[in-house]
Amino acid sequence: MLTATTYRVPRWVWLWGPFALLLLIIAIIIFCPDAQMRLLINKEGGLVELGTPLLYVPAVIAGLFCIKHLKKLPAKWLMVWVMLVTLAGIYIAGEEVSWGQQIFYWQTPEYMQEINDQGETNLHNTSSWFDQKPRILLELWTLIGGILFPLYLKIRKTRYFDDNWRYWFWPGAVCVPSAFIAIVVKLPERYRDFFRGVLPYHLHIRYSEIQELFFAYFIMVYLLAMYQKLAASNR
Repeated sequence: MLTATTYRVPRWVWLWGPFALLLLIIAIIIFCPDAQMRLLINKEGGLVELGTPLLYVPAVIAGLFCIKHLKKLPAKWLMVWVMLVTLAGIYIAGEEVSWGQQIFYWQTPEYMQEINDQGETNLHNTSSWFDQKPRILLELWTLIGGILFPLYLKIRKTRYFDDNWRYWFWPGAVCVPSAFIAIVVKLPERYRDFFRGVLPYHLHIRYSEIQELFFAYFIMVYLLAMYQKLAASNR
């Protein structure tokens, strides 16, 4: 039987990668001139905005590679779950670049301009059901699955094997670094009143955009680990 120690996501991907990315963003914030920093961090088409869909590319590829192994899963609903996470990656990546509009700069169709509050070719600016509500669910999944549940397993010294649905469903320890950063990085924006008196003016940026970047990293590691577990399983 497989355990979490049987498969291996490269350490440079799950551990060093998210912290290196965070250090790069911090270096830009600290050392770049104010206007340049805001272009890189806040501007649509900047480093963070484009980095998010780029991270979903390997995530979606890993999810698609999982499909040929789905029969190894111990429950059919887990097959649906893997496909839903993969589709979510496609949806979020497409929405981040307005399904190509931010790359190819086409004109927004009139019917989209009427319902989209930013005049873009996407859904998340048309209703909270396509934006805030899914984001809350993703944040809860990242917090519970990526941080609290691995911590619970560590405290209880519990391990699951591949005949248990929990082994497949819950993120493993490899997801903790990206999940932790995704939750913590939003704090200056969530507790704006407190941080307004602590942080210099030029550090009051859109931390939600940075959070989305690490949500993407979290999902990427989750699907990479899922593929490696499925590929290693002999079920």
